[in-house]
Amino acid sequence: MDPFTALGVAAAVVQFTDFAIRLIQRASAPELQMRQEELEKGLREFAKLTNNIKTTSNVLIRPHRPLRPAETTLVQLCEECDRISSELPGELKEHWSQKRSENAIVAYVEDATLQIKSKLKVDNRKQRIGYLRKALSETKENLIFASFAVLWEEATLNSQEVNKLSRQQASMVDTLKRIDHTTRGLHQDIIKLSRTGPVYSSDRDPRAAVVNAIWGSKWTASGPSAAESLSKLVTETDTLNDLSPSLIAYSTDASDTITAQCVLRSIAFETLNLRHEAIPEAHQQTYDWIFEESDCEDKWDNFPEWLRGSGDPIYWVTGKAGSGKSTLLKYISNHAKTRELVQEWSGSRPLIFAAFYFWNAGTAMQRSQEGLLRTLLYQFLEQMPHLTPIVCPRRWAIAKLFGDKGMAQAPQWTWTELHQSFSVIASDLFLGKNVNMCLFLDGLDEFEGDLGKIIEFIQLFSSHSGVKICASSRQWNEFSDAFGRGPSLLLHVLTHADITTFTRDKFQSNQGFLDLQQAFPEEADAIMSQVVHKAEGIFLWVAVVMGALLERLTEGETLRGLQETVDSLPADLSELFDGIWSKIKPTQVPKSSQIFQVLLTSKAPLDALTVWLTEDDNALDFDYGQLTLTRHQQIIQLTRRRLNARTKGLVEISLAGDKVNFMHRTVRDWILPKRQFIFEKGPPTFDANLMLLKANTSVLQGIDTQGRVWETAQLCLLYASEIADTELNVPLMVTCLDQLHKNLTQRSERYFWQLQQRELLSLLSPHAVPPEPMLYLAAQYAVMPYLRHKVLANPSICKEHSSGFSILDDAVFGFLYDCPANPSQPPPKDYGRRHMVTELLMENGALEPRGEGRQRAHKKNKNKKCAAQNSYERVCRLSASHSRSDEFFFLTEDGKERLNYFDEVRKLFEKYGSFGQPETKTGIMGVFSKVWNSSSSSK
Repeated sequence: MDPFTALGVAAAVVQFTDFAIRLIQRASAPELQMRQEELEKGLREFAKLTNNIKTTSNVLIRPHRPLRPAETTLVQLCEECDRISSELPGELKEHWSQKRSENAIVAYVEDATLQIKSKLKVDNRKQRIGYLRKALSETKENLIFASFAVLWEEATLNSQEVNKLSRQQASMVDTLKRIDHTTRGLHQDIIKLSRTGPVYSSDRDPRAAVVNAIWGSKWTASGPSAAESLSKLVTETDTLNDLSPSLIAYSTDASDTITAQCVLRSIAFETLNLRHEAIPEAHQQTYDWIFEESDCEDKWDNFPEWLRGSGDPIYWVTGKAGSGKSTLLKYISNHAKTRELVQEWSGSRPLIFAAFYFWNAGTAMQRSQEGLLRTLLYQFLEQMPHLTPIVCPRRWAIAKLFGDKGMAQAPQWTWTELHQSFSVIASDLFLGKNVNMCLFLDGLDEFEGDLGKIIEFIQLFSSHSGVKICASSRQWNEFSDAFGRGPSLLLHVLTHADITTFTRDKFQSNQGFLDLQQAFPEEADAIMSQVVHKAEGIFLWVAVVMGALLERLTEGETLRGLQETVDSLPADLSELFDGIWSKIKPTQVPKSSQIFQVLLTSKAPLDALTVWLTEDDNALDFDYGQLTLTRHQQIIQLTRRRLNARTKGLVEISLAGDKVNFMHRTVRDWILPKRQFIFEKGPPTFDANLMLLKANTSVLQGIDTQGRVWETAQLCLLYASEIADTELNVPLMVTCLDQLHKNLTQRSERYFWQLQQRELLSLLSPHAVPPEPMLYLAAQYAVMPYLRHKVLANPSICKEHSSGFSILDDAVFGFLYDCPANPSQPPPKDYGRRHMVTELLMENGALEPRGEGRQRAHKKNKNKKCAAQNSYERVCRLSASHSRSDEFFFLTEDGKERLNYFDEVRKLFEKYGSFGQPETKTGIMGVFSKVWNSSSSSK
């Protein structure tokens, strides 16, 4: 059976059983008056779902071979649903028409549950309907698991076929061996679940059982589903026309299109398109030369010839900072001529276009390899959605069954999963045979990390026959060595004509210049030529200078005064920015310093409203109910005016007001060496982290998207963790975090679980809510001033709670926990501050259980360890106290610091409490030492 067919059957059963349960509940509830037309409509929809199960399950039976065990189970369960569906409509009609809810529904319950659960004995109508609903739910879950069992049985066989088909691919053989091994493991897990049925309490979401079954097994994204689907791609003709019938059907199935969109949303991140949108469009009639057939090989390599040719796969665009490399790449990637020429190279194969713009002034995703892979994966599947089950099989299966709610329960994307999914795209069985790809990568010099890694990625990816990459960067040695011998262009020596066009158009759009030009044509033209000459190919220099010159012309500047201004302009960008800074009015300099501090401190993209609120003393009282579109526009305009006065264009705001950032990366580069000097110009008590905490706490009140709520809340905690611990800052910080707690509680009493994922979560009730949850989060993020304020007011809050929650545990191990809200920005390590928080909590009784009842429980069951004892033993295992031998030298600096941190925490446990030494104090490094010594002695 085709795996996708099995999943289709499972999805059909989910719809059938869910609808049946809702229909029974609606028709049998005594307080609801169901109209006849409402009942008829419901039954018609029920009939459609019944036919859907029959249609999808008919393909399970194959006349030419016997059914496998999992397939037999699936067929039998489908038959159970069919028998239920044949009786339910009549019973519901009779119940409605005769109004005999006691008799008709009970009769149905007795008959239906006989077929599902072998004669359930019930005593009253409510119990019987409850049993019916439970039985239907169990049937649904058993069907889902049986479907998965079929899927993995088929995947096992097909993975063997792939192994035979790709013997010539040495790199794929090892992969397929791993696929075969992991497929068997997951297959056994699913078979076991399908036989025993899922076990879960009535208050837990049954989707979690299926999600855990898919994700919990030892299986990788390059495993069964990928192998099964890739085997269908590797055929004699090697074309997409040879895809299996199920995949062809998938590509036209509306429900599967929705499924693919669901997976796509899980890959996306907030700033995915932000940098592309922020890059200015090319000025009219500029950069057109890039598509001309050039014979000037000494200046630049023919770009159209590279696009349609099959030579070197990498074209390198380089040049000075501010020469317009990003604008050129955006212009090229969006131009129809590019697609036309690359399609000549691609021929009949489908062609994927993708682009990523590194931005070191943006978020972590905008400057990292993880952000690169997520963006490319998103763009690939956006253009080829029918390949989603091949590239992301696990997520596609979850989305197919449960949609966005199921995806919300799946783990966050990890680097490993991204790498595996991208490896499927980049396999030799795919690229160059079934699809080609043209990739644009801008700002390689803005990549955060080892430049060698991004260079290696480009070189490895471009080694496939179906890949072209156009990349841009500054003229750094690393990039010159890697790409300098291939096709390239040096942008700043090619833009003289473009800068002339830009300068002329800007001057001629100003009436003051036109008046001067009419009176003194030669002198006016000479000034224009001088500006172009001084630019030396740097577009950014011209853009900054023209703003100042046009302002002078508007004020009626004389020709001589204009000439003096042009003569005084420095050619170097850094000196130009120095000049702009010096022209900011002294009264505005402190405010300018504050804006720069906020921009450099921010951990997320800023908009006009957030910047506005950082300066608003009443930000926490901001009424979002009164934030009309008109008022929002007024705030944007006022913020724009403030930025213009305080930064003279060094900081810009987008037209829509949704982006506030430096005018260009070179502005940020200019500020960083002068950071201390510029910050000292601001008020000595100004704390950018505190202002951003205040602004984001206020902004959270107006957010209506749940995902953004948790991301913003996590940002607030990160800012709070870095606020200076001063007498002036603490009151506002406490007010902000208390307000944050109030806002989050109004949205969800269980918000604690939305913001952190504890390693020991399975030991606690999944619906438990810790007392004072903001305290636990503050401990996890090591917010010392807030915790001190709360603990000194009420020391008992430090103690272990009867529910099993421990603030001490969050303080000590908080940086090790995952953060589902924003995994790219985990809680801070800051071992020194964590040590201080830990000691504060221990001094105030954190090692003692809270309440007499809890203390009696400890005395009654002495064998059961308290949370503090468990934490102590865990600290001992992680500490460096028994790892002082030579292998300690081989750890990274952070590794050594972490081990020393746990060693110091161990001493605090022993100082403030009486703990028996753990049975073994051999930690991670001790194990390493044993292995190291044994291997050395064997030599």
